This record gives sequence, structure tokens and C-alpha cells, in this order.
Amino acid sequence: MLNDEFFGFTEIYREKPFSTEDATVFQTLVRQVAIPLQSASFTQELKATNRKLQKLERLKSEFISIVSHELRTPLTAIKNAMDIILSGKAGDMTENIEKFVSMGKRNALRLSGIINDLLDISKIEAGKMDFKFELMDVKPVIEYVKTNLTEVAKEKGLQIVFTPSDENVEVYADSNRLEQVLTNLVSNAIKFTTEGNIEISTKVVNARELHYDQCFEEDIKKLQGNYLQVCVEDHGIGIERKDLNHVFDKFAQIENSLSRKVGGTGLGLPIARQLMEAHNGAIWCDSEINQGSKFYFVIPIANDKSNFMMIRKQLVQQARSNGTTVAVIKIKSTNDTIEKLLRENNLLNKTYMANSMIEKEGLMTTLSLILMDGDKPSAEFLHKKIDSVIEQNKDLYGKCDIMYSYEIEGDTHEKDSYSG
Repeated sequence: MLNDEFFGFTEIYREKPFSTEDATVFQTLVRQVAIPLQSASFTQELKATNRKLQKLERLKSEFISIVSHELRTPLTAIKNAMDIILSGKAGDMTENIEKFVSMGKRNALRLSGIINDLLDISKIEAGKMDFKFELMDVKPVIEYVKTNLTEVAKEKGLQIVFTPSDENVEVYADSNRLEQVLTNLVSNAIKFTTEGNIEISTKVVNARELHYDQCFEEDIKKLQGNYLQVCVEDHGIGIERKDLNHVFDKFAQIENSLSRKVGGTGLGLPIARQLMEAHNGAIWCDSEINQGSKFYFVIPIANDKSNFMMIRKQLVQQARSNGTTVAVIKIKSTNDTIEKLLRENNLLNKTYMANSMIEKEGLMTTLSLILMDGDKPSAEFLHKKIDSVIEQNKDLYGKCDIMYSYEIEGDTHEKDSYSG
């Protein structure tokens, strides 16, 4: 027995009577046996609970998606009807009628924004958010967002100022998703600011140079290399330091009088965080109460590695939608060995090399390949194929060491890693 739970019994036979000490020793041994049994029981219960939670999470996302789609259809009809009325095509209107129809249209647009947020968060959680990554300059996106929100800012006596970086760099990004993130950040800055400018700036930074509150360390410590940093700064109500780690939580709004007035779903920033993760970047903020806030996000400067990672994300996304898997294989050896392998026509052909990346570190080269519909057997097949070619051409390759590693990703959010 352990904590009133029965696990089994142990029989002990002995010719001589048991002493009190013997009994104590045997009872201790039995308890020691029961502890791992109990741990195993807890593990099974935990796994079962996790499966139930994952199922509930999927059902919740599906429910939100279905309801949001169903709401969108009648709402579109309502908005179109109000546009027709306001255009005068349905007949003349009195001043009061125009006032109330305009109010209805504003609220319909607000409801449309809430529905879009719900659809986006459900797509992101299901791994079905569509991305169209391309080589681009961020400046036109920022200018577009600035132009769109200038009138909204003017209504509150605010001005949007953009200070671009002196360095002209490009990133691999989805312009529509970047616009979505920026619109959310600038809109929030306008909402929570009563005077002053909203300032947008860009600059090139190295991951080691980033400054952030400790609560964002998990999101930022994985970054490496050079990034384009975008900052949206306001001089509004600010956020208390204790609340910083909740800013990007779903449905969370920092409690203060102004946030209660402006309302909102509390989904804009969590969506922005997920979109930045999809771009292999990060988002965070720095703020002081009544001193304003600075929201930062970074995207890797375009290079072979960032291009490869974007392709990988797109293919994994497609695999999840199609119920297939993607294998990422890394082959590491000396420079001359990799070069000889690349010259083997029947080994690493165009099918393998279409989505690949080569990184050199001194005398060593790492060749990374993405295999669509890839799984452990297909990865191991290529592994054996390369070993066979080297074995058959000992005079050419000599004695060489090759390290293989591969990751399998697919329709679950889990990633399996292997090495050989």
C-alpha cells in the first residue's frame, strides 16, 4: 500500500521467526518497489490527461473556426447593405438615419475585426495559417501602414513618424502578415496614447546586442546572427513591469481604466507573437507606467540560412495540412568529402538539392536537405545510400567520417530527432 493505493503484495518465506528489525526492512523494500509503480501510474494518467486536453484544444479551435465562418457570412451581407444605404442608392436619408446607419457600420467593422482575430488564432493553433514568403524590403509595408492609420491618429491629435534605417537590407517575409503585425502595434499605440507622436523606426542589429526584459528570454535567446529590428514607440499610459510577461497572453488585457474603455479581444498581440515565430523572429516590449511603451520585433536578414528556414516552414505547414511529414537531413563531413558527394550524379540529384543549404565552418561542411513526404525510413535510405557509395569508392573517398542527423516533422507539433 502507498498513499492508500494498493499495488500488489510480496510473499517472504523464512524458517526462523521475523524480528522487528526484519519486518521494518521488508516494509521499507516494499515501499521502494511501490514508488516507481506509483510514478508509472502517474505518468500514464498524465499522458491520458494530455491526450484529452489536446483533443479539447482541437475541438475548441474547430468550434471557433466554424462559428467565426458562420458569423462572417451574414456580417458581410449587413456591411454591404449599410454601404448601399450610405451611398444613397436606396433613397434619400435624414440626418438621423445616416447617423445611426454609420454607427451600425462602425460596429459591424469592429465585429468583423474580432471575427478575423478569432479565425487567425484558430488557424495558427491548428498549424494552417497561410504564408507567402518572399524577398522584400520592409519600408514600403511600414509606409503603407503609416498612411492607413494617419487619419485615425489625427483624430486624437497624434502624428505617426517613421525613421528608417540607413542600411538597405532585405528579409524573407510575408508582406500581408507583416502589415498585420504593424497595424496591430500602431493601432494599440494610438489607442493607449493621448498626446505626442507614434514613432516607428528600423535598424540592423545582431542577436547579441538585443536588450530585453528577462521575462522574454525564452523567446529571444534562440536568435543568432543579424536581424532587422522594427520598433513602435508611444508616449501613452505604459505597462507595469510585473505585467510585461502577460502582454502576449491570449485574451489578456492589462488592467487599467483606459484599457477598459478601449476594449478589444486581447488576441492582437498573441497573433503577432505567433506570426513573428513563423518568420523565425521574435517580438517583445519595454515599458514604464505613464512613460509610454516600445514594442520591438526582429526578422532575420535575408541569407541562405533564412531562405532555407522559410522554405522549411512553408513545407512543414503544407505537410500538416496534407497529413504528411517532412524530413530535414543534415550531412556533415570534411569539405572535400561533401564536394565529392555533390558530384555524384545518381546520389544527391536535383530532387534532393532543390531545397538545400550548404554551410562551411573551416574545414567542415554541413549539407542540409529537405525531403517532402519524408519520414524515418526515407531518411535512413539516403543514409545507407551514401554509405554504400563511399564503401564502393574507397580509393576516391578514402577513410572519411560522416555525421548524419535528421528531424521528422508533420501533422503534429512534435519533432523527432535522430542521428547516426
